[in-house]
Amino acid sequence: VNATDTWVSKIKLSYFEDEIEQQQSPDFLKTRRYELDWQNDVAIGSANLFTAGLQTFRENARSLSFGTDFDEDSDTVGLYAQNQFEAGSNSLTAGLRYTDHSAFDGKLTGELSYGYQVTPGNSLIASYATGFRAPGSTDRFGFGGNPELTPETSRSVELSARFNASSNHRTRISLYQNEINDLISYVDPDGFNGPLPGRNENIDETRTRGIELAYAFHNGPYVIDAGITLQDPKDLTTDKQLARRAKEKYSLTGRYLGDGFTSSAELTQTGERPDSAYSDIRLDAYTLLNLSATKSIAKLFHLGLRLENLTDEDYQLADGFNTAGRSIFVDLRYTKNK
Repeated sequence: VNATDTWVSKIKLSYFEDEIEQQQSPDFLKTRRYELDWQNDVAIGSANLFTAGLQTFRENARSLSFGTDFDEDSDTVGLYAQNQFEAGSNSLTAGLRYTDHSAFDGKLTGELSYGYQVTPGNSLIASYATGFRAPGSTDRFGFGGNPELTPETSRSVELSARFNASSNHRTRISLYQNEINDLISYVDPDGFNGPLPGRNENIDETRTRGIELAYAFHNGPYVIDAGITLQDPKDLTTDKQLARRAKEKYSLTGRYLGDGFTSSAELTQTGERPDSAYSDIRLDAYTLLNLSATKSIAKLFHLGLRLENLTDEDYQLADGFNTAGRSIFVDLRYTKNK
């Protein structure tokens, strides 16, 4: 809704439902979530864009886990404000968010970033941010759930350089460090098949340092995106690599964005990683290939086809847990023209 020429207000209502059932036991988790997001953008002159809003949701989780049943409601209210300022070659973004969770104390987080345009096609950006994530219903009441979990808090810093040789070629290099206190991680000291059940726990302190390289090519309807991430995810308590987090990731995506028809091919590779800090099991590296296409019919109906894991790669995200093989998805959507 355009309240005035300089004020745009948006309200979004959402409903989400998810149900997980265990095949080897009667355990289950059913989650219902109702969400309201009210965002307001106000242009202040030609240099400032001020954004403020309210985000609130109620979540109900019903669960049976290792013989213990739960039926819990949780409410979260978030108030946020952000200002984006641009003047000449300089840009500055500052934001604050206050999050109040019914099961935990309220938390204030924020972000600050500064960008400088060296030349019309090249820029430097520095940013710092703090974060807060309360344990979700799956973390607390799902498989391996732990109702005594505490929220994660984080601090991150990033330095990046962007080089746009032309409108067709864009390159980005980023150095980053992310520190998380009380990271929520699944812990099972005697392994999945051991007599003691594993459960989610808070890790005292973790740190991930890395470099990310990204390249994008755009020529008419053809788009190519490529990325490389090299990082060192570490549990500072044990001085070991974080469980199930790879040190290298690679991606290559090609897209065709035609009039009434789009298609894409996505190729990703993830390196090997430890399954747990308490075992010597290493999860193998894996490569996934996904294909998708969408066809518009009379600009009202959109028929989509997606093929995931086209090569039927056999891989695991966690030892003892299966992942999907070759899969096909078909969807039909209707969009009413305004």
